[in-house]
Amino acid sequence: MRLTCPEDTFRVDQLHQLFARSKREIEAHAPDLSSTETGSHLLDQASRLLAALRLWAQIQYRTDQVVREALEAGSAVALNSIARELQQADTPDGRLASRSIAEIASRPPES
Repeated sequence: MRLTCPEDTFRVDQLHQLFARSKREIEAHAPDLSSTETGSHLLDQASRLLAALRLWAQIQYRTDQVVREALEAGSAVALNSIARELQQADTPDGRLASRSIAEIASRPPES
């Protein structure tokens, strides 16, 4: 996807590229995660969330530091706000990323 600004042109990675990058990075930090069915599911969900947040950050001209802060905050309210912003981007990747974030944000917290 390409978005243009009046002053500048920048490239936003496609969601599938961000997903692949996110999955590689998570696997590098937790190599045994994909060795079980539960771990594979967690890896997939974490990669989807990270990719969606990275897409949002790119659209907003923000860095991965903002993504890190959003993840560390762990706020369902903040995640739902990000999901709405992605939905408003009105692109296929934005809509898919929005659904991924909203789905994760709607889950009850684990005890």
